[in-house]
Amino acid sequence: MKTREEIVSALQIFIEAKGSQNNAARVMKGVSAATLSQMMNHNWDLIKEDMWRRVESYVCNGVLADWREAETKTYKQLTTLFETAQREKLVMCVTGEPGTGKTFTSKMYEMQNKNVYRIQCSEFWNKSDFIEELLRISGLNSKAMGMKKTEKLAYALEGLKVKKDAILIFDEFDKLCDQCWYLFITLYNEVEDGCGIVTLSTDYITKRLTQGVRKNKKGYKEIWSRLGNKCVELAGVSEADVKKVCEANGVVDEQVQEDIAYESNGDLRRAKRRIFVNKR
Repeated sequence: MKTREEIVSALQIFIEAKGSQNNAARVMKGVSAATLSQMMNHNWDLIKEDMWRRVESYVCNGVLADWREAETKTYKQLTTLFETAQREKLVMCVTGEPGTGKTFTSKMYEMQNKNVYRIQCSEFWNKSDFIEELLRISGLNSKAMGMKKTEKLAYALEGLKVKKDAILIFDEFDKLCDQCWYLFITLYNEVEDGCGIVTLSTDYITKRLTQGVRKNKKGYKEIWSRLGNKCVELAGVSEADVKKVCEANGVVDEQVQEDIAYESNGDLRRAKRRIFVNKR
């Protein structure tokens, strides 16, 4: 782990990018604005080591403390798509193979830009979980305690509508159940033309949606229409991409880079593990 001084220095840059401590805290699950304030003011005595590690994972050297980003084809393509969607308030569905860097790039974009609200979807979510996540990114979760589910949803959507030049990024969108997808339709209807929305998935989502449309499943035509009736497919991982990742993370021997590129077989997760092994 980095020193506390290094973490605080990185945290200051992170807060400046987000605009305020409150905005920065909304990005970090399990971290409050009060905790960030204590860190910035060097009131460290009561802050536990686990909290330092949690904050470090968000603010130091990208997403992982010992990992550097590289401008792979996917990284550049996806970053451009995020910028376009945020600027033009577009809605799009982006697909890519596992291990191409979708999640990493979305985390980096969230960390480095203002008004970016990234949602890590889960197959275990129900409607209540989805609404709670909307409340969290809106910064309203503590104020909605005691409300009914419908009231919470309306409150969360009102909070999102006032976000200026915002973008919502749904990572692993294809994992959501149908009930959460129905809520996504409501979300879209409320924030349309007010903010950008990008969903990230494997190409399974295309199969799921087109089959659902063909079978006339409830809500599927509406969802597919709102996503533009098509998906933007990301470029895969090339040997040159893996070599860029190696170079950025301290593996400079050309033969080792070629070995890692061959062994990773187009999967950056495999490449990451191999790079860490090589460095050790």
